[in-house]
Parts: sequence; structure tokens; C-alpha cells
Amino acid sequence: MSDALRDRVLMEALPLIAEDGFSDRVLSRAGEQAGVSKRDLQDAFPQGAAGLVEAFSHWARSEEH
Repeated sequence: MSDALRDRVLMEALPLIAEDGFSDRVLSRAGEQAGVSKRDLQDAFPQGAAGLVEAFSHWARSEEH
């Protein structure tokens, strides 16, 4: 799955993480807000919320944001 899709979901998740932490619920809501199908969300984040943590970690270390 593309990094662009993961980044798009992460951007939707950031404000939700502040409220509810890194959770499968947040991941699901962020996916819905990003317009990502459940199947594509599962493919992009097969480890669920742990994948969201990983995506956040990569984003936080990048110099592109």
C-alpha cells in the first residue's frame, strides 16, 4: 500500500489521537474521514493501531512536514 495513503490517514488521525490516543477506533475514524475503504485501510495498516504508531514515528522523523 502506498505511503501517500498511509500519510493521508495519519493526517486525519492526528487530531483524533490527541483526544483518544493511538487506537483501532481512531484508525477506523481517520480512514473514514480520508475516504479510504475498509479493505484498503486494512491493507495499509495490517497491524491496526500499531501501524498508526509506526506511520506517526516515520512522519515525526521526516523533514518534509
